[in-house]
Amino acid sequence: MKVLIQIVKSHLVKNSGAIIGANKIGRILQTLLIQKYNHDDIIVVSDGDKADFDVYLKDIGCENNPIHFTSYSALEELLDSTGIVPDIGFHANLQINALLEFRNYKKLNMPVVGLIHSLGNRGTFRDLEGVQSLMGESDMLICPSTSTQDTTVKLGLSKSNSTVIPYGIEIDKYSPVSTEEKLNLRKSNKVDPNRTVILMLSRITPFLKMDLVPVIRLLPYLVEKHPDLLLLIVGCIHEPFYVEQVKDLIKNLNLKKHVQWIDQPDQNQIPSYYQLSDIFLSLSDFSGETFGLTVAEAQASGLPVVISNYSGYKNHFTDGVEGYYISTITGKVNLDDAFYSHSQTNFGDHYTQSIAMDMPVLHDRLDTLLKSNSKREEMGKRARQQAETRYQLPDMIEKYHNCFEDCMASSKNGKTRIPDTKYKNISPLLSHFVSDPLKTETTFTLSAYGKDVLQGEQDFISFEDHQKRYTLLRDIFLHLHNNELTISELATLIQVPEKDITKNILYMLKQYLIISNNLFKDTTIESKI
Repeated sequence: MKVLIQIVKSHLVKNSGAIIGANKIGRILQTLLIQKYNHDDIIVVSDGDKADFDVYLKDIGCENNPIHFTSYSALEELLDSTGIVPDIGFHANLQINALLEFRNYKKLNMPVVGLIHSLGNRGTFRDLEGVQSLMGESDMLICPSTSTQDTTVKLGLSKSNSTVIPYGIEIDKYSPVSTEEKLNLRKSNKVDPNRTVILMLSRITPFLKMDLVPVIRLLPYLVEKHPDLLLLIVGCIHEPFYVEQVKDLIKNLNLKKHVQWIDQPDQNQIPSYYQLSDIFLSLSDFSGETFGLTVAEAQASGLPVVISNYSGYKNHFTDGVEGYYISTITGKVNLDDAFYSHSQTNFGDHYTQSIAMDMPVLHDRLDTLLKSNSKREEMGKRARQQAETRYQLPDMIEKYHNCFEDCMASSKNGKTRIPDTKYKNISPLLSHFVSDPLKTETTFTLSAYGKDVLQGEQDFISFEDHQKRYTLLRDIFLHLHNNELTISELATLIQVPEKDITKNILYMLKQYLIISNNLFKDTTIESKI
């Protein structure tokens, strides 16, 4: 299989920020796919640097494999020089526009597959809208959950252009630990070993994940029954003002001894936060929620999970077996004004506050787990067993491979229609910008500078990309020496199409290597150079 993979720069550079959510799954996917197809022809197209890519290949054990690395500007040249025709294109993102546009322009028989990480605000809706117009019948968007797929259908995407493949996780990395190891982890993270720890781990923002305030309001009623309760909040702060308000509420409710923050977590130590905890709690009310990676990680770590019955969270487990679902409800509210306010924060706040949860049931479910260590252990063991069955990375990659095979089969069976490019003949589209058009009867000769370059009296220094792009300069130089020639005459002499001569002629005019005395109709002063 010949695979074309688009990788963004941030996914090549080690330690280029917090490796969470979409970044985490994107890096995992690209790595596993490169490792799977490393004996086939792989082309990686990226806005990153080749040096970073070489380091990345070494880190994943593929440094000795013949993997091509290029940019979009050089992709066409690479395909022509190698003769590789990709069977499939993939980008671990919804933004597959560049892959689709390149495929459509080149009319390649190459299905394109993308991945939806988040879908629930104006920006992602517009991304999907832009992608839809470029997709053919064999192209595919992978959704992490049926809820995400339902959203795409409501937004007008044909259901045949989407499929559901849940995320996988590193099962061995997220695993239960012994009591002794758990106590050691608590000691190293300065967490009281005698407390029953409820973990909330996510981005700390009410607009892009969940609002913490309802849990804080419920906490005094749980602390009254369970004075050893500790709510451990782990995550990077995205909204400092919001966190200040939450901390003020905690202080006013006399809960400071029952809430601990780790707001600069070590991303390499995320598994340890699960392993030192007793219960995992996540009440997502984010409009862009598509799966819930932390839920799967918590289950794999052997924790009973209490989560909102909401969007991509809905299909993780059986209620009352591996954890508990908390019902959610909403109604007909006007979100349009906030949606079109051009503020993701404003829309996020309006939407979040329109999602209510069954707080009495949340209290009862947490109370049940807090008062029974055996119940926690029983649910946690079942959660781990289910994670081992459902979230294996090799299973996920195999499903991706099968998706690629299905798309390729559909394409080869003639079921695909490659959409036409929307913008054609760009040069004529913009031709009115300039003073004069280039005419076929126009003659060209060397400029004074061009003659000096030809005779070796001046250096012509140019960018490497230009040297690769404009390859007829030497031939044109030689034919224009002591001659005035038109584009068609040069094309006949050099035996190349006129369009290739035109491209090089314009560059040489731009760089003052050649001139023409009958080109610019508004020239009033005779050139002296």
